[in-house]
Amino acid sequence: MSNLRNRVGDPFFCDETPEIRSMQDGGGIRVFGYWAVFNRESRVMQTPKGTKFREKILPGAFDGTDFSDVVCYFDHRDYLASAPNLRSGVDDHGAWYEYDHDPEDPTHVAAFRRIQRREAKGSSFQFPPLPADCYDLSPCPDGVILRTIKRFPRILEHGPVIAPAYNSTSTFARSLDETAIQEEIEAEAIEQTPVPDETEQRNAELLQRRQHEARVILRKRNL
Repeated sequence: MSNLRNRVGDPFFCDETPEIRSMQDGGGIRVFGYWAVFNRESRVMQTPKGTKFREKILPGAFDGTDFSDVVCYFDHRDYLASAPNLRSGVDDHGAWYEYDHDPEDPTHVAAFRRIQRREAKGSSFQFPPLPADCYDLSPCPDGVILRTIKRFPRILEHGPVIAPAYNSTSTFARSLDETAIQEEIEAEAIEQTPVPDETEQRNAELLQRRQHEARVILRKRNL
């Protein structure tokens, strides 16, 4: 079985359209885009068990992030660039990428034309599943769990995409399928639900059992 920590997480989506920029020396064209924006909540999503949640990225989440082997793809499929022709950075708005357009590369040309035609609706990125200390879970007044991401240890790839899997007006995060995260969100949902005093012990035991089962599943998958 593959190690869960080596599995790629579902991508985030940022709906700010990529830009085509001319190099100052007149020597070519660069494509620029934001692949993450800070302090914007995702749309409401839900786990396979039905617990609803949102996600957002805090400023500083990319401080110390490993970008050493990050690559740029179009629509998570077609290779566009890597260092030194790919540059990544972080500013007050969010995290961005920029790559040099190659008019002799058919993949570059196809991506360039789609961006020109505004068919590329935004940018996206992918990363390994996050350790539990990289995010906080908190209940919202509407009963939805908010997962606030504080740190991304590593980014695997980013780049322009044609369209998100869901409509969004801000940073986008697809529903998660990692057992540990599901169980933690489910546990948080149980904790924020008022229960009579006589059933508190029963629910505490149920929560402990679920957490134990999640750890057993993770150990089996890591074998």
